[in-house]
Amino acid sequence: MHLRDRTNLKRKLVHAIMSSLKDNRTPGWCLSETYLKCGMNPREDNVWNPDDTYYCKLIGRLVDTMAGKSPGPFPNCDWRFNEFPNPAAHALHVTCVELMALAVPGKEVGNALLSVVLKSQPLVPRENITAWMNAIGLVITALPEPYWVVLHDRIVSVINSPALTSETEWVGYPFQLFDFTACHQSYSEMYCSYVLALAHAVWHHSSIGQLSLIPKFLSEVLKPIVKTEFQLLYVYHLVGPFLQRFQQERTRCMLEIGVAFYEMLQTVDQHSKLLIYMDPICDFLYHVKYMFTGDSVKDQVEKIICTLRPAVKLRLRFITHSSKMEPAAAAAAAAAAATAPQPPNVSSPAPPVQRRARQRPRLRLRNILQSRGLEDGLIPPPPAPLSPRPNSIHQSGVR
Repeated sequence: MHLRDRTNLKRKLVHAIMSSLKDNRTPGWCLSETYLKCGMNPREDNVWNPDDTYYCKLIGRLVDTMAGKSPGPFPNCDWRFNEFPNPAAHALHVTCVELMALAVPGKEVGNALLSVVLKSQPLVPRENITAWMNAIGLVITALPEPYWVVLHDRIVSVINSPALTSETEWVGYPFQLFDFTACHQSYSEMYCSYVLALAHAVWHHSSIGQLSLIPKFLSEVLKPIVKTEFQLLYVYHLVGPFLQRFQQERTRCMLEIGVAFYEMLQTVDQHSKLLIYMDPICDFLYHVKYMFTGDSVKDQVEKIICTLRPAVKLRLRFITHSSKMEPAAAAAAAAAAATAPQPPNVSSPAPPVQRRARQRPRLRLRNILQSRGLEDGLIPPPPAPLSPRPNSIHQSGVR
């Protein structure tokens, strides 16, 4: 049985440590006033269950400390002789201790921390919400696995939401749906964009051991439920920014993620009548190939690409270096690409600029004269040639 499951023992342990240091430390150096008032209750029949206000104040204390607010939430001390290098590190440590000392399961604490920014909280300022997301990412990744694994449940709920599973066409470009900055500034309050930004904040602070669970999460949890283009694009937005770190620290995980991307595309291709955003999807897969995976997953990917519809197969033919296609397959792919609907609000590419033939000097002069109206008889005739100048005595008539 883990210590986190024994609430009474956790409370006694925290109380014993606090009592031993109360003579050497300034009041308020560690636990919050709310926890000291309510969380230290020894009665088992009246267990304190903190509300959203408690979590908002706890995260707000960490945000103010990292921002260098003066006066700070914690008493001043000489950090040169302290076990923590700065106030922010101290605030992060004592915040995690207090959260683990709560008589609440880890999943409930993790969900409450995520709800600080995913819900509309009056204590969270809109203009500084990214700092709060950063603080939550620091806290959750510093806690044990039961506290931060709840983020996966939130991602699954977004993937299964009607916003991504609906077959109706969006009025605008779907990439605007995933733009957290635009949605937040326009007060759109799109839940999927908030979860996307919070997941990036949490995974940015995660260790490589925590990130190593992402390939398993993709293959076992997300792949069976991804059926539409919007779901596929959301997964690409979710995992794409971390491919560089996987390449540097866990190459095996990067290759597994690359294969999972194609397997999800295969499922979407089988369940969708039309693929409107083939070009952005294929552009992303080309980026993954030429920047990260190379030909390491060529054998697995080639089998998947051969099962896709002709239009997608035509766009991905260079990933497997199979540029030569059968005439019938090439004609079918070209016809499918021509009849495929185009994404909304995307301007068509400009026609290629044709290089003008180099004109001869006489022709260029003629064009200039025509533009100035000096052609077709408007040019004055050249003067008559002068008689040759006498250059000898006999020609001049002098004998």
